[in-house]
Amino acid sequence: MTSTATVSETAPGMEVRYAGKGSEFGMEDIEAIVHALQQDTLAYGPLRDRFEAAFAAYTGARHALSTTSCTTALLLAAQVLRLRAGDEVIMTPQTFWATAVGLISRGVTIKFGDIDPGTLTLDPATIEARITPRTKAIYVMDYGGLPNDMDAIMAIARAHGLAVVEDAAHAPGAAYRGRRVGNLADLTCFSFHSLKNMSTMGEGGMLTTNDDRYADEVRKLRSMPRSCAPCRASRRCSVHISARPTNTTTTPRALTTSTRWRSRRSATTSG
Repeated sequence: MTSTATVSETAPGMEVRYAGKGSEFGMEDIEAIVHALQQDTLAYGPLRDRFEAAFAAYTGARHALSTTSCTTALLLAAQVLRLRAGDEVIMTPQTFWATAVGLISRGVTIKFGDIDPGTLTLDPATIEARITPRTKAIYVMDYGGLPNDMDAIMAIARAHGLAVVEDAAHAPGAAYRGRRVGNLADLTCFSFHSLKNMSTMGEGGMLTTNDDRYADEVRKLRSMPRSCAPCRASRRCSVHISARPTNTTTTPRALTTSTRWRSRRSATTSG
């Protein structure tokens, strides 16, 4: 992808060039896209499986599950944690709104910790004072690709029986004390948006975890009943029932619109 660069003056004699369009793609990338388009399926298949296996090996995570975006991965994380109205989550205030959307849509109360002014990531010292019997999880975000102080945060989480979700949208390839991001939190969510440092041609995401149960539920949820034997058998799968009302690919506005359309269609056909 060829893009026109713009120049930002940061200091006398220093120029920082910005592409303005995010990731640039060369012939190797274009040939890979053509190869992918020639596969039997565009939704699933061996290329996706190879990508997930390679990403898991790179991060050191037991499981890597590709999604349509980091936002989708964050929605899935909230679903598999069974977060619901009345629960509380402690979260960094320094982040993009997508970190919180999966919590807000489920009626979860967000309590903001404070950031470390030197790193702009969540300050572990501000977490414990906000923990109550309703607290279920801690959400952190690797701002600018800089990992959080994960040893301290995980120690607090383990002491209080809390899950940790890491929004690593900025951090594919980052490491913390010799360990890759993706192998630190209970659930880690990555972005492959074209403005990030790794892209899957515009949009994309990944969720990594070392928990077999979380991984199994994410596999079912990301494709809904298609790959879920209990759903195919009875349509009463405990995973999907617990996940409602949030859908991995449906926004609240789209869900409302769909419901209204079904209501109008039902009224028309019954009349």
